[in-house]
Amino acid sequence: MFTNVALSARNLSQADVINARDLNVYETMNAECLVITESALAAITALLTK
Repeated sequence: MFTNVALSARNLSQADVINARDLNVYETMNAECLVITESALAAITALLTK
């Protein structure tokens, strides 16, 4: 989980870092902005196409 994106986001007070497997509808819809890495997008796609 601790990629450069996750490590950098820890410095932002209003940022949340979530693993792709822990992502849920509430977090997605409640976010003002989403930043998704390519590997996370692949993991989300794999989870949703099961």
